Amino acid sequence: MGHDIAFDSPLGSISGWRSDPVGAPHGALVVVPVIDGQRGNPVVWARRFFRELAALEGDVGARNLIGRYPEAVAEVPLTDTGALVDVDTPEALRQVKAELEGAK
Repeated sequence: MGHDIAFDSPLGSISGWRSDPVGAPHGALVVVPVIDGQRGNPVVWARRFFRELAALEGDVGARNLIGRYPEAVAEVPLTDTGALVDVDTPEALRQVKAELEGAK
């Protein structure tokens, strides 16, 4: 079974995912970070979901897939609140870019 990292959290730290396999319990097909009880964006997806992910449209993202396959989802607790930041619109991209440039 193959896994890939789809790290859709530009303010998050990928280093929190560098364990076996990237923080996921053995056999997890979808890995979602949880920070203070709030789910972040899934960062690990098994290849079996790639076709369905590619067919997604709009800002709903993968929520419907996660809801359709709850048995495949593993939550991994993190403390990095940057993992909650999502960039789906030009305005969100401008905000993140400004934040990143301000941090230099």
